[in-house]
Amino acid sequence: MVTERACLRRSLWPLQVACSFSTARIDMTAAAPAFVSFAPGRVCLFGEHQDYLGLPVIAAAIPLGCRMVVEPRTDGVWTVCTPQVDFTWSCAAGDASLLAPESQPDASAFLRAGLQEALEAGWNVEGGGTVMCSVDLPLQAGLSSSSAMVVAWMQALARVADVALTPHELARWAHKVEVAHFGEPGGHMDHVASALGGIHRIHPDWRGEPLDLP
Repeated sequence: MVTERACLRRSLWPLQVACSFSTARIDMTAAAPAFVSFAPGRVCLFGEHQDYLGLPVIAAAIPLGCRMVVEPRTDGVWTVCTPQVDFTWSCAAGDASLLAPESQPDASAFLRAGLQEALEAGWNVEGGGTVMCSVDLPLQAGLSSSSAMVVAWMQALARVADVALTPHELARWAHKVEVAHFGEPGGHMDHVASALGGIHRIHPDWRGEPLDLP
């Protein structure tokens, strides 16, 4: 029988990675200073998919993730570009709330859902912004690249709106945007692991219990 302790001892990720903000070192004339929003991916060390069943899991954030360089602007348009995969998404803030959720969510749908949820919550993100996004996680490799993007996106929108979120609140927002917004079933391990960073036993009630490797 594989135990939690055995999984932890075999882990290759004794890291304290977490979401972060920093000032972007680029010369921009914008509505506000540019900044960087980073959210890490994760590996599951114990209980893969058990969070779907209301059971605890153990997950660790890794040093790879989603990095967004965000330049707030004032023309009411949000544009997100990821040159490495030739992806560009653009949406006027005023149009976001008029669009129905897509039946098959993808990166564009998650970005739009995040903007919709932020606007409905009264966040001041109507000014728009330009986002240069880079993801150094292998895509579709089970490392939560999409959740890392959503966490980084909601963290960025909150920063623009001057809304202070705790890591747990950020995780709940990301889960709402990626899962609940589309009426999809899904657990919260990915979002909690990315928002909290480090290694945690994640409980069904969203608590993240920090764990140290022996």
